[in-house]
Amino acid sequence: MHKLPFWLVVGTFLLLSVAACSRAEVADTAVCDFTSQTAVTLNLRDENGDPQRLVRVSYRVDDGPWQETPERVNETAVLRGGPGTYQIRAEKPGYTPNEMTVVVPEPATDSCALAAETAVLPMSLAVCPDINLANLEIEIAAEGDAVTVTAVAQPGGTQSLTCTTETATNCTLALPGAGEIVLSMAGLGGIGPMQVRDGVVSYTLGDSQLTLRQNNLERTVTVSGAESIRARLNVSRDEVGCPPGRFPHAGTPGRARRSQRRTVPPHWALTSAATSPSPI
Repeated sequence: MHKLPFWLVVGTFLLLSVAACSRAEVADTAVCDFTSQTAVTLNLRDENGDPQRLVRVSYRVDDGPWQETPERVNETAVLRGGPGTYQIRAEKPGYTPNEMTVVVPEPATDSCALAAETAVLPMSLAVCPDINLANLEIEIAAEGDAVTVTAVAQPGGTQSLTCTTETATNCTLALPGAGEIVLSMAGLGGIGPMQVRDGVVSYTLGDSQLTLRQNNLERTVTVSGAESIRARLNVSRDEVGCPPGRFPHAGTPGRARRSQRRTVPPHWALTSAATSPSPI
């Protein structure tokens, strides 16, 4: 059996000891606790660089689940966590939602301390859509040849609408601010000519159709044997103050039939449609 020289044994021992000490001094990022460390400091500013208040901030790390800050943020959001890619979203009524991505690097090999990233997320005032979206198109298809349309708005007062009568009666109403509108359509001519069959007198019931359109969305109500229709609408503006542009799902009682069902934010609602029969 060969014996190693004493100097070789001692040198090997010292070398292994130094290697072990070096490994002990290197921090294992897999076991680092980042929960209390600041990863991103996000400054929320408007177009003029002024701080924003009451901003909803949500974020996710490395395409993980979205999470929100515990409460609305005033001026600066502090996101705590570990290294990774932070996708951050800011939302506030009256402003266009904005997103940004911030990459937080791994800490140094001998430390668990993060180098926090600081970013500025600008927010711009929302721009209202085309003002034409605030116009309500009214179309009445009826047997009568002298249909009249009156709108009563609260606030806004009463106005008789000027309509065209090519293939149907078509009118346009500029929607006012939030409030109630009552549309009255008269002269529908829902009762047709008298008929006598086997000594029995009867009248032909004519269908009348009311269609309300706005921004390519519509609601249609069809009634039979009516001289007039009275429709009640609730109008509300969105949180930005822009004109309403969408129709919620709304029912109509009585003999009216629903033609479409939509579940969208309630900016415009047809709450009722009442009819009056034609006199015989």
